[in-house]
Order: sequence, then C-alpha cells, then structure tokens
Amino acid sequence: MLPNAALQYPVPSGSSQLSLDNITLSGHHFFQNTTTPVFNLDTTAKQEFGLIVAKKVASSNAPTGSPKGQADLGFGSVTWLYLQAESGTTNGLQSVYRLNTAGGNPP
Repeated sequence: MLPNAALQYPVPSGSSQLSLDNITLSGHHFFQNTTTPVFNLDTTAKQEFGLIVAKKVASSNAPTGSPKGQADLGFGSVTWLYLQAESGTTNGLQSVYRLNTAGGNPP
C-alpha cells in the first residue's frame, strides 16, 4: 500500500522540497550499458554496503489493481523484476527485486 500512498502526494515545492540535506540516500542506480543495471549502495563512509552489477533473470507484469499513477491517472505500474548479481559485484550482494511499483509506465 505504501507505494500507492506515496504516489498520491505531489512533490513539495519551495523550501520544503526534498534535498540531500534532509533525506537519507540509500544508493545510486544507473546503467553500465543498455542492458546492465548497477546499484551503488556505498553512499557515505559510514554506509558502504557494496555495489551490485546485475542482469535480469525474471520479470512479471505488475498485478491487476496496481496503481496506475497519481490520482489513478497514468499508464500503470512498471514490470516487477528479479535481477541477479554478475561479475563486479562487491560485499556478497546477490540479487535485487523491483516490487510493489506504483505508476511509472511511459505512455
């Protein structure tokens, strides 16, 4: 329920806008190339959880009834994924799951 609840609130503007000064960063996600997602969880000297270089192992459409987007307007929740670690991964990380998505599909 939490992703859908969060999706219903607009991003704050002005002085209350989210910034790195008032939230805890859990990691960075980027693509090494067109098919290889990377999750860098080393965000501070005190939070060095590792880096996972991954490949898609399985996917599933978001369940029927998943949030479409803010105020139920949009194109549906993104596909759920199971990603497995590949060479280059550190700290014993093994997998990533993208679940409970809310909105996000492009038109």
